[in-house]
Amino acid sequence: MTKSLAAQEKQCAKVFLSAQNCVILAAKVCRKFQIQRKQFVKRALTYLLLIALLQLLAAQWAWGFTLVIDAGHGGHDPGTVGSFLKEKDINLRVALAFGRMVEKNCRDVKVIYTRTTDVFVPLQTRADIANHAHADLFISIHTNSVEDGHPVCGTETYVLSLDRASQNLAVAKRENSVVVYEKGKGGTFQAFNPSRAESHIIFEWVHSQNMRQSAELARCIQHNYTINGRQNKGVKQADLLVLRQTSMPAVLTEVGFISTPEEEQFMGTEAGTRILATSIYNGFLDYRKSCGAKTPHHAQVSSADKQTAAASKPAKQTEQPKKPEPKPSADEAPGKKEQSKKPEARKPEPKKEEAKKTESKAKPSKPQKAEPKPEAEEPLTYRIQFATTSRKIDAKKVYSGQPDVRSYQEGATWKHTSGNYPTYAAARAALPEVRKTYPDAFIVTFRGDKREK
Repeated sequence: MTKSLAAQEKQCAKVFLSAQNCVILAAKVCRKFQIQRKQFVKRALTYLLLIALLQLLAAQWAWGFTLVIDAGHGGHDPGTVGSFLKEKDINLRVALAFGRMVEKNCRDVKVIYTRTTDVFVPLQTRADIANHAHADLFISIHTNSVEDGHPVCGTETYVLSLDRASQNLAVAKRENSVVVYEKGKGGTFQAFNPSRAESHIIFEWVHSQNMRQSAELARCIQHNYTINGRQNKGVKQADLLVLRQTSMPAVLTEVGFISTPEEEQFMGTEAGTRILATSIYNGFLDYRKSCGAKTPHHAQVSSADKQTAAASKPAKQTEQPKKPEPKPSADEAPGKKEQSKKPEARKPEPKKEEAKKTESKAKPSKPQKAEPKPEAEEPLTYRIQFATTSRKIDAKKVYSGQPDVRSYQEGATWKHTSGNYPTYAAARAALPEVRKTYPDAFIVTFRGDKREK
């Protein structure tokens, strides 16, 4: 018994000692933790900041494509003004609606706005925003107008005029010359020198690609305007500063005519804003798809919005009187028109001088002297005018897809026509085919190489 009790006491002593050691160890750990608590907090915050930075870098890498959306005018610059709307407000609503659709459905696209509120942004600043962001695409949204009050409707999209292409190339060189200042940062661009001839060739190649892609984007946007019930007035060229000062593919789209009551009413509705934004968005998707990118499905326009769009269609009929409908019958046989006038002028002459036979015999010699005039005058012909430029170009080469391309000059403008038809009816029959490519094409009359107005 005494041995067993002694053994138990020893065992209890060991347990007590081990427990005491654990308490002492725990106390030491607590004291060390209290001493190093500040360092622990600093390290934890550092790790959290690193994680946030990595997430931002991952998001930037995931975007991969930057789109700049420019709502034209703003602030003290209202743009064109209708009976109850201002262009700056229409532009901003459509731009924001378009941007929201891209942000929602295209996760790989970073959207940058030149303005999101009613503020004035200078034209050069708008271009600088796109250039400094190294944007991949620039879309400027505007509203059209005519000063003479003539009702016109439809949409049109502009690309940079060929006359200003050289200035746009200079902008591209200036924006990309920043690589010279980056040579000291690891020598990434040591093999690149913007002043070399081969670098100039590279710039010109990139510039030509930008011009081609701008035209493709404009075509895609116009095509989707047509799908959603808007009248297509075509892709046009113009010298616009925001296009000239950007170094990436860029277009300026006119969403409608605020000077036409039906168009203004349409653009003032939420349905109109959705239709216009959807058209631009679907055009943007088609463009990216043509460049090989994976894109989401097209946005669909609701039936209610389509009915709103249909309500503005009667305005299109106001442009139909431009087509010279009554002219075919009179112009198909221009020789008959001249002949009908001449006999009327000759009929009273014989009646007045019926008593004088000798004079009536002498008078037929006068028409014989006048006969060479019709022979000297060349017959009327009809051509289809489809394009204009501010300088002379090789139209047959540029517009090789059109038959019998000819050019003529009026003032400082060169105008280009297709075909040379003997009758108005023949020209009118060929007009629909030309309008598939050039919606604004129309028939002009020529006598030889001179236009008859």
